[in-house]
Amino acid sequence: MLQVTESAATTLADTRSQIGIPEHFGLRIFRGVSDGKAAFAFDFVEEPKDGDEVGEVEQTRYFVAAEV
Repeated sequence: MLQVTESAATTLADTRSQIGIPEHFGLRIFRGVSDGKAAFAFDFVEEPKDGDEVGEVEQTRYFVAAEV
């Protein structure tokens, strides 16, 4: 499973706050497409999707999609 460092969790929490996303939202990490190539994508979401692995660091939840 992917792990988020304490420093990254703090940065994510700051970013979430700055753009007005509620504290209970987590960061979802999933596979996306950019310029026709596979890439990682990130989005703040309220809940994980079925099959996501869930983690938490420094009160910042994150969800990792199964394909990652």
